[in-house]
Amino acid sequence: MASERGDTSASRRSQDTLLSNDDSIAGVPREALVVPPGPVGAVVINKIDNYLTKTGVENEFFYLLHKLFDREELPYNPYPGFAIRLRPFMEKFHVDNETEDSIEYAISVPLKETRILNLFTVQKGTPVWGLRSILRCVNSHMIYRYQWLCDNITPTFKDMFQKEDYSNQVMVALIGGAIFHGSFFRQVHIAQFRLEYLVTGKHVDEAVSIFVNSVMMDVDKLISSRFHVLIGLNIPVLTSVEETGENWQLEFWDPETVQRDKGILMQKISDAVISNKYIFAECIFQLDPHKDSFIQGQKQYTLNFVQIMDEIIEEGIFRGETSSISSRINSSQ
Repeated sequence: MASERGDTSASRRSQDTLLSNDDSIAGVPREALVVPPGPVGAVVINKIDNYLTKTGVENEFFYLLHKLFDREELPYNPYPGFAIRLRPFMEKFHVDNETEDSIEYAISVPLKETRILNLFTVQKGTPVWGLRSILRCVNSHMIYRYQWLCDNITPTFKDMFQKEDYSNQVMVALIGGAIFHGSFFRQVHIAQFRLEYLVTGKHVDEAVSIFVNSVMMDVDKLISSRFHVLIGLNIPVLTSVEETGENWQLEFWDPETVQRDKGILMQKISDAVISNKYIFAECIFQLDPHKDSFIQGQKQYTLNFVQIMDEIIEEGIFRGETSSISSRINSSQ
């Protein structure tokens, strides 16, 4: 009898421990519920049964078993499938314990509205503006590390091509994974910036010319910068037209080719922007002027045009329009 009890206890120990080849975690006991004897234990078991009934996990488990046994061929390991399908039932009441407001507050920062519709800024910390849904998930203090870089690569009025009877402005915004640096991502390996040029005037073809010249002025500034390095430009080029649509590919221009064939490059940029394509400048950015801290960077150029006709302003925002720029050019001619 003694040997039998010894074997039984050994069997129980093997069942109540986590077996692993890693000695550091071998023999870790699994969590177990010790039910008190008598009526108190019956009350505990009854509560557990009621809880399981409310979650519906047992009914779902039996339903999954029937589906599994109805298959012609059983999977080698069905347990991962069970875990994925039963997890929502097991976590059902965890979500119900928190309200939507409390969850939103836990993952967000306090915001305040601005005068511009749908644009918000943080109440405390560094000045960061954006959509409410985005700002609630950002670490504003971590984004502050990009502030000098953003200011440094923003073209000033004298850095943009200007023409009489036309206005040319630019807005620069941090985009991509760097927005969530410190919240969703511990590390970010590229800083991407979108440069939205807004040109106002009478003729869209002139606006395209102003935009192209402004891009070239900014590229020249990057080439001569003492902080940043221009690796090259990626220009969308139309390669073929098929029934399913147009095929575009990025054509890389290194700085030497940019300087040598500016005329050809400007024409390619013009063709790309007419077809609502972005122009990409691939760079290496210096994050701090006082430190040797660098990051892969990218500047994305795009054009927005507002057409003025007989004192009536007609919005002609290129990005997202149903009508193309080329149709506007043809109509203006």
